[in-house]
Amino acid sequence: MQMPILGFGVFQVPADQTEQVVTDALAAGYPHLDTAAVYGNEEALVAIGLLKRSFTTAEPAAEV
Repeated sequence: MQMPILGFGVFQVPADQTEQVVTDALAAGYPHLDTAAVYGNEEALVAIGLLKRSFTTAEPAAEV
């Protein structure tokens, strides 16, 4: 399996708009979603079933 070349990022998508934006991106055919806990919109992805749980409450990684 290879990672798709084309993806849709949710960086800077407001949390209250994430569900609709991601639903639209998937409907448009985006094969990959780029997400990260630091984006602050993971809870919306959990709510629509794209993530099993949010990692936003996890301890931050130690700074290097």
